[in-house]
Amino acid sequence: MKVILDMYRRGTLSDGQVDAAKRWREDPYKVMLAPILFRILHDVCIKELGLEEIEARHGWPARSAKAIIGLILTAISECDGFLIAKPDVADAGLREQVEFLTAGDVDAISGPMQAFGLSLTEARLFEILRRGQGKTLSKDMLHRRLYAGLNDADLPDLKTIDVHVCKLRAKLEKAGSMQRIATVWGTGYRIKEAEVTL
Repeated sequence: MKVILDMYRRGTLSDGQVDAAKRWREDPYKVMLAPILFRILHDVCIKELGLEEIEARHGWPARSAKAIIGLILTAISECDGFLIAKPDVADAGLREQVEFLTAGDVDAISGPMQAFGLSLTEARLFEILRRGQGKTLSKDMLHRRLYAGLNDADLPDLKTIDVHVCKLRAKLEKAGSMQRIATVWGTGYRIKEAEVTL
């Protein structure tokens, strides 16, 4: 909270914004935020990174972090961004939602891992695609969901999605799965049923 308090002392943040930062730090999972916004607040409020370091990590122009952090805190403050539910219910619901989007729930991915001999990453990617219900998911979306917990600086290259898809395709075909991964050129990937030839 050093950065937040320093911004407050300099008049960059209001009382309401500082209050929002304190409440967020107490329990980050009670606030609905996009993963990128969550990581920014995590870097500032929990990791205690400096503004310049945050700007460098995200490739932002100098002195832009103050405005972005202020905007995030204002949004939390204005909407009272906390979920209205008992804390244990809210936490469980939010975790389930995140796990569903990122295929982080162990029960769902253990089946494909065993059935098709997939690695953890391949099984999560397969489950993310499967949960797309035949819709085309962009490489960027797959990348963000697969690596949701990482900071931008720690993210592997977007091309890793192509590598994982290639390995996943081979394993699904080898195991005789009826599900295939189709490439939608210029867009991304989707799950489809294999065509049966007589």
